[in-house]
Amino acid sequence: MSRGRGFTLIELLVAIAVASILLAVAVPSFRGLIASNRSSSDANALLSMFMLARSEAIKRNTVVVACKSTDGASCSTETTIGWDAGIVVFVDNVTTNDKIDSGETIIHVRVPLAQVSEMTGNSQIKDVMSYLPTGRGTKNGTITIDPSESAHVRSLVISPAGRPYIKKS
Repeated sequence: MSRGRGFTLIELLVAIAVASILLAVAVPSFRGLIASNRSSSDANALLSMFMLARSEAIKRNTVVVACKSTDGASCSTETTIGWDAGIVVFVDNVTTNDKIDSGETIIHVRVPLAQVSEMTGNSQIKDVMSYLPTGRGTKNGTITIDPSESAHVRSLVISPAGRPYIKKS
């Protein structure tokens, strides 16, 4: 009599037990990886908006502003709203008052900005960041990108020269 090919019940149970143990070990670290990637993605989205504002100020040779916005049509100064609600980048060449006035060109709108993170600026850049035609910022400071898992906090730092960069906290 020839023996059939396949697995015995014992071999199958051992394979399932080994797979369960591996999954139990891998899943928690995978969650951390996902949280880190989401935090990084949110930080990079914010960074790209500030880099866009800076490069457009240099390219257009005028003042360009990035401000937090919930509707994509006006800047928000509410303290309960963070940078994660959204950002508007616009040319502020009519009245240079850090507000969107008629006749000013909106360059880019991204509402909402963050997927899972809260983004709060320090006292220097709470609501708005302006860039001069030289690319220099009118303020410097830090915006904290805080995802739901605090182990993956990042900061967007704007240097005195106006250059934005991300620092992992």
